[in-house]
Amino acid sequence: MQAALLRRALTFLPILHICLWVLLPSLLEGSLRLDAAEGMTGGAEWQLSYPKHPPFSEWLAAIAWYAGPLRYWALFLIAQLLAVGAVMLIARWNLKHEKPEAALLVIFAGLASPFATYIPIQLNHNIGVMPFWALTIITAWFAFNSNKLLAWAAFGLSVGLGVWAKYSVLHLVAPLGLVFLVRAEWRRHLMSPGPWLAAILAILIVTPHFMDVWSKNASTLRYAIAHVNISPRELSGVAFNMALNSTILLVFTSIPFVVAAGVIPFVKAARDSLAPQQASSKDLFLAAAAFGPALLVILSPAFGVRPRPLWITPMIIPFACWLGHVASKIPLLNIKRAAFASGILASLLALGYSNAILIPIQNNLPQYSNLDARKLSAIANDYWRRNGQGELTYIVTTDARIALHAAGSIAFDLPHRVHFFEAANTMLSPWIDPDDVKKRGALVIGTPVIPDEFTVAGAQVTRKESFERPVVRGRKRRPIVFGIIEPQSAP
Repeated sequence: MQAALLRRALTFLPILHICLWVLLPSLLEGSLRLDAAEGMTGGAEWQLSYPKHPPFSEWLAAIAWYAGPLRYWALFLIAQLLAVGAVMLIARWNLKHEKPEAALLVIFAGLASPFATYIPIQLNHNIGVMPFWALTIITAWFAFNSNKLLAWAAFGLSVGLGVWAKYSVLHLVAPLGLVFLVRAEWRRHLMSPGPWLAAILAILIVTPHFMDVWSKNASTLRYAIAHVNISPRELSGVAFNMALNSTILLVFTSIPFVVAAGVIPFVKAARDSLAPQQASSKDLFLAAAAFGPALLVILSPAFGVRPRPLWITPMIIPFACWLGHVASKIPLLNIKRAAFASGILASLLALGYSNAILIPIQNNLPQYSNLDARKLSAIANDYWRRNGQGELTYIVTTDARIALHAAGSIAFDLPHRVHFFEAANTMLSPWIDPDDVKKRGALVIGTPVIPDEFTVAGAQVTRKESFERPVVRGRKRRPIVFGIIEPQSAP
């Protein structure tokens, strides 16, 4: 394939993809998805840590709000830049270190997969960490082989910043560290300052975050322990589910490579790259990057940890990198055939997403945003004008997920910042002063009810009013209830 045509394709295809997947959700989505709405409720506080996750993705949802009328477009653009940017980083690495055609196949695999199409619509920490997985792979390979201080510093920087996005970057670091220790030529680097510089730099970068976590009584760890533990009865089912999800990811990502190479040549090349007796350093490195994180997640139930299906999202990056390496071992690659197959996949994903949104089969699931945020925001504004005092400063949610979804969607549509007191719980919103909430008053959101026993620092919820939850499309409408915390004094 001509080099100029290849380079044009590596630029043009991602741009076209980003435009499509910013346009589609901007036209079809009714509000934020649940994770983005949750990010909005915390991100606006600009904290160094939040109760559930590191802050990077939370900040991004809040940053998109500054785009004003284009805030939804900005949110979807940010998400696509993260996901597609990660794919592009790996494709460029393949362009430099593997066959040029392998780089194009990486692009096909990324842009024709759920993990760079409709999944980034729900901007969350799994999307936010994707470019840091790519940077960690690239800088680790450079550091392991060159042992240059600059390369080790870049590796430490990638890992440290990745932790700010999501701790799952350590799922990648762990198998890479194991391979580093297994290979004698790399293990000797421990006698040089490079690895220690990387470790010190990563620790320094994450120190402000962990100091903030510690100051908030280790909230991220406490939340994780409370919500990801798994019972022995669930063990086999959850492990099987994650194994199945990881296998589907690998199969889905492999399609462009298998189509380009043919099944038999591709399987043979993959088998050869995994054979311990003949595997090169690069074979072991990329196999560890691709399969190590998946194994950690699949085996996590055995250690009492409940994995989530979307944990596999950033794994497309090392999988695509390994697949590009395997494809480079195959003499003939039919790029036209792979392009055709990838185009069909991309079209099916776009049509499938549009169909799922336009046909209301997920009416009441909070992760699908058929909620009409603009209408709900207007209802909330009108209710506050009739019952509240001054500018709305605080929104208090009950512990229902839909209430949190509604709160974040309302706030994303408001022209001014509001503060959130999630479930009136200082562990979930440690930056909130409950006494100030009582002083200024607050809008309380619940669905389908606000329990009578629900209070904020002892203050009762009054003037409850139930509304039909507005949706963009669909027949089922759960009620949403607004209430008021009466202000103790005028703001």
